[in-house]
Amino acid sequence: MVEFFSVLKPDKTDEFFSSLELFIGHIHDSVVYMEKTLEHYCNDDIGAVKELSEKVLRSEKKADVIRRHIEQMLYKGVLVPFGREDKYNLLEALDDVADRAEIVVRIARIESPKVPATIKDGLKDMASLVVKTSKNLKKSVLSLDKDLDKAIQEATSVELDREKVRTEEFKLLEILFSDKKNTKLQMMLIKELISLLGRVADRAEEAADRVTTLAVKYQN
Repeated sequence: MVEFFSVLKPDKTDEFFSSLELFIGHIHDSVVYMEKTLEHYCNDDIGAVKELSEKVLRSEKKADVIRRHIEQMLYKGVLVPFGREDKYNLLEALDDVADRAEIVVRIARIESPKVPATIKDGLKDMASLVVKTSKNLKKSVLSLDKDLDKAIQEATSVELDREKVRTEEFKLLEILFSDKKNTKLQMMLIKELISLLGRVADRAEEAADRVTTLAVKYQN
């Protein structure tokens, strides 16, 4: 098996991968805390929502710091020019996942739309599925330097998970708009929240596509 980052300078390989592991770890943490934020949001626990949403923001900021560190490593020539752009693109795609998780909790706190009882459980289920996409994305990224076949396999799992998220998303929207008790404003705000949650999974799928492209490109 050919290692994805075999072009790394040997003395910097460990530093790069430890940084990458921290990076994807903070990204996944932001998604996990986002799920917990929404769970307490559905339960009208405003205090917990504020506390957990701050954890999302901190995780996203930590990911940004590490991303800049990795980019400096690339810029300073830790990697030979071959493949450098691919790695920048992967970092950007991964960072977008945390960015979207941040947007979800910010909108929930700012707009504070009341979640109808008819979709509370479904919204929690959808958030749980989004975490699963992030978890498999993390596995995929961490497999890049060890087993490219496994990296592709995990990336494929992300795509399958995204389909489940999409199914749940449309199911929730159908329930939301069929309930005449909901006001138009409430429906629009909740629709936005559901759509933003789905975009976290969208970004995870796009990042997984980057992983697949890189793995296939460097297999031979």
